[in-house]
Amino acid sequence: MVAEVRYRLDDLLHDQRSADSEQREFTHRIEELAAEIQQVKLEIFRARITAPFSGHVTERTVELGQTVRNLDPLFKLGTLSPLYADVHLAERDAQTVRPNFEAQVSLGSNNTEKVKGRVLRVSPVVDDSSGTVKVTVELGSSGAGFKPGAFVSVRILIDERAEAVLIPKRGVVEEDNESFVYIDQDNVARKKKVELGYQSDTEVEIRSGVSAGEKVVVAGQGSLTDGAKIREVSG
Repeated sequence: MVAEVRYRLDDLLHDQRSADSEQREFTHRIEELAAEIQQVKLEIFRARITAPFSGHVTERTVELGQTVRNLDPLFKLGTLSPLYADVHLAERDAQTVRPNFEAQVSLGSNNTEKVKGRVLRVSPVVDDSSGTVKVTVELGSSGAGFKPGAFVSVRILIDERAEAVLIPKRGVVEEDNESFVYIDQDNVARKKKVELGYQSDTEVEIRSGVSAGEKVVVAGQGSLTDGAKIREVSG
């Protein structure tokens, strides 16, 4: 009877040792699986691409399923606010431009769409290949048509003149490196030498030679002579 009980006790102890061994194996396997899960999570984290700033993807150089290596370019990212316009000015013109000068930026494909801007910086060097200075203009706000790479026209305000005398640019006659205009005095053309100032595409400032209110001949003046009879044509 004692031998039988002892046999059963040894059998139970053996079963317990087996169970403890299986438990250790299961615990070890659980630890291995947990380590594998952490490794997979790390690989997933490393595979996730996070942009360094908010913006828009402008170009993708990778396809789904493609194998990539470290430092391979995948995307090009751009931000649409603020936008910048690079203007290349002649060295002489750039000398009068300073940071924070006001600017007006017009969309090249739609000149009716305009936004205000300011000069952000002026390059301290002259491009030896073109003889120009790079000026960067920051757009204060941008409309729907303003996108990176778009062609724009930029006008920079470098000076203001109150009550300036402006005439149509086509009214100026150039002779021997001097500028003249013809004034209508009682239907008689009077030739006057003038000093020109700032100019736009259609108008020019007259710094001297013409007073406000005088009538300037803007058609046919190329064949006029001083004292010639003229008449006003409407339209």
